[in-house]
Formats: sequence, structure tokens, C-alpha cells
Amino acid sequence: MNGSSSTRPTHIFFPNLLACAIWFQGSWWDLLVAAILAVLVSWIGTLGILTRQERLIIEVIASFTVGLTAGLIALTWRDQTCFGAMALAGVLDILQGFRVVYAVIELMSKHTVTGTADFVEAILFTGLIAYFLKFGQHVAVVILRDGEYNFPTCTNGIDQVWYFLFVPGKVLVMCIK
Repeated sequence: MNGSSSTRPTHIFFPNLLACAIWFQGSWWDLLVAAILAVLVSWIGTLGILTRQERLIIEVIASFTVGLTAGLIALTWRDQTCFGAMALAGVLDILQGFRVVYAVIELMSKHTVTGTADFVEAILFTGLIAYFLKFGQHVAVVILRDGEYNFPTCTNGIDQVWYFLFVPGKVLVMCIK
């Protein structure tokens, strides 16, 4: 990591940990795994082995790694973890939400070519991230020889009593980040 404030492990770890709890109904184990996966995704993005134009490959590698790791953990500890919470909070930093918003602003400003190109690119990148998360999940099922396992929805989230600490913490961390 290059040490800039946006790539320090604490600037990645805590926002994703809190997002897993608040947005994805993650358990305590999900929070920890999602935060570690987010740091891993950040580390993969800063390796510097590829140029900026090849960032698609980095995002594919990162999403596959997160899908595989979260799948292996979710299959191994089924009652304590949730694949969706760990995987989505783990790749939260590479999702293309800002790019979509920027594309819509471009389209509204009558810059149709730029806006359409940005929008299509964001949708394609998001689709590739989702595909490789699912592919990593499938590889985890094959590795553990678990047949066709359907990953259930997250039902073992942390108690909402903790939200009185997590919501202000999430806001504070987002302001610092």
C-alpha cells in the first residue's frame, strides 16, 4: 500500500465493517471477514503490476478472490456466516455507483456520448464484478464438494441495539474517508 489516506487499512476496514452490519444484516463474524476482504481488495488494487487501463483485470481478480473466500467461509460455517453480507461488503469499494451517478449527470447535461459511454462501462463493470463473485462462489462449492448448495438470505445479523453506535460511527468514518 502506498500509505495515502484512502488506502490505509483503517480507512478501508471500518467503513466496510460498519456497512456489513448496517446494510447487509451481517453477523459479528461477517463483519470481521468483510472488513478483512475489503482490505484484501484494496491491496490487490494497489499491487501496481497492471496499468490503470487494465483495472478491469484487477477488479475481476479481486471479485473472484472475495467470492471464493466468502464462499469457502460461508460453506464451512453455515450457521454463523452469510455469503451475501461478506461478499457485498467486501467489494463495496470497487462497485461502480459513483460512475453511474456521474454518467447520469453527463446525460442530463446533454453530453449524450460521454454519458452513455460512462453508463455502459459502469453497468458492464458491475456485471463483471457480480459474475466473478458468483464464479468464486461456484468454485468454493466445487472445492468443498458440496453439490448445489443454495446460499440462504442473511438472517443472523447483529442485534439492532448496536446500531446506536454503528450509525454515528459509519457517518464519522465516511467523513474521515
